[in-house]
Amino acid sequence: MNSPNRSSVWMVAVGAVVGVFLGPSVLGWVAPGVYEWCFYGGIEAVEVLEVFERKVDQEVQRLEATGVTAAAVAEVEARNEPQRRLLQTEVALARQARQLQWGGRSAGLAMAVVVVMVIELFVKNSNVLARLVRGRFALAGVWVALLVSRPGGVGAVPLVFVGLLVAVVLVGGWVLRGRGGD
Repeated sequence: MNSPNRSSVWMVAVGAVVGVFLGPSVLGWVAPGVYEWCFYGGIEAVEVLEVFERKVDQEVQRLEATGVTAAAVAEVEARNEPQRRLLQTEVALARQARQLQWGGRSAGLAMAVVVVMVIELFVKNSNVLARLVRGRFALAGVWVALLVSRPGGVGAVPLVFVGLLVAVVLVGGWVLRGRGGD
């Protein structure tokens, strides 16, 4: 069996470090707008909501400056509430869509790792097998970077998927062991 070497394992470790740099603790601190754009999405919808809320706040301040009653101010806020809710819903939907995109990318990378592992079971050429192992660890490194960097990344991986991944690894190891370590 062609086992991973140190450089292969380092790819996963580097993926974790890259994930930390792309995550909220570094990129989110240094460039919060870029981090939000990459991982949260809905930036345009957030801007529209903020402009709307500033407009409503200015209208309320103008009214309060003229000395109108609290009922008149409440009426202005109530009149604008449906639009505010609609804009808040648009922000939530845009962010949910971005999270689904990242979840799909993450699942795709994990599935690619599994596919490469399955292919390794049938490869007899040691040079090809070595390349597959390096490729698998490179994909795993990118997957780890993605999991560490995105909001809710590690916690967003379904437990069933992790269980299936562990099962494939165990079965793959058992099959390779049965092959006599080719």
